[in-house]
Amino acid sequence: MKALSKLFTLLLVVVMIGSLTTSIYSQEEEELKTISGIVKAVDVKNNSITVNEDGTKIDLNFTVTEETIIKKGDKKIELADLQENDAVDVKFIDSTEVKFIIVKTK
Repeated sequence: MKALSKLFTLLLVVVMIGSLTTSIYSQEEEELKTISGIVKAVDVKNNSITVNEDGTKIDLNFTVTEETIIKKGDKKIELADLQENDAVDVKFIDSTEVKFIIVKTK
């Protein structure tokens, strides 16, 4: 009976680990959305930017995290290097999870 109880516990642990791994993998697999637009505001203090989406009158606010990669050409830049009126592509999962900001070079 003890062996059966231990086997059941082991099986339960394996199932839980499998579920956790699947959940993490699913988050990585989530498709990135991309918008193009013009930077309307950069807030370095609050780690955020506001971008007016091309072809709309909609301003979108994004939170920039430590994991966010900001590039201009081939060079990585900092949030403080972004300027109002920069044309950008923003790749994100949701507004709190910006993955990439790419400044379009003229």
